[in-house]
Amino acid sequence: MESGETLFRKGERSDGLYRVRTGRLVVTCPGPMGQELLLSILGPKEWFGEVGLFEGGRRSASVKAIETSIVEWMPTEAVRQRMRTDPRFGRALLSTAAGRVRRLTQRVEDQVFLDVPTRLARTIVSLCRDHGEEVDGGVCIALPLSQSDLGALISATRESVNKHLQRFARSSLLRIRDGQLVVTDLDRLARLGDRPGPEDPARRASREPRPE
Repeated sequence: MESGETLFRKGERSDGLYRVRTGRLVVTCPGPMGQELLLSILGPKEWFGEVGLFEGGRRSASVKAIETSIVEWMPTEAVRQRMRTDPRFGRALLSTAAGRVRRLTQRVEDQVFLDVPTRLARTIVSLCRDHGEEVDGGVCIALPLSQSDLGALISATRESVNKHLQRFARSSLLRIRDGQLVVTDLDRLARLGDRPGPEDPARRASREPRPE
């Protein structure tokens, strides 16, 4: 898949399960005025498409590539056969689905109870741990995300995101380099967002089932 190419759209009939082999994709929901709600970012080894698979209905969201990607596909009947013959695979898929529900629940809770800078700090830390690359002087979020995209992740305006990013930069928490964020003090930023743990368990769960 090329960057910007759509794999499937919300409302299309489910045809199976997918796994990211290389590259990154985003899961979105379209709004009535053409805007998009950015739900999550998928990276290598992550499975997706399980909601439509279990429901036997239509896709609950859209998925598109944000960089050149290779995606593996397992047809619905092959997934069901694998679940019948390998109970561990089925349990792992359920764990993936449950982890995503937990992740979205936490996001809604954050939006209700936390202010914008705290939500932004949490999101940047999460992006560093899931998609960060070590560079000289910090961790670079190696994703083509705009400030509007960050705003869509935390339900904030681009202007608000820009204001707080500048504040973080003045506090020596991060710097903006060629349009990308480089976090220079991940521990302090994590304390600001109060995000414990080295990796989100929902993210780890989504990588567990593997086809033979």
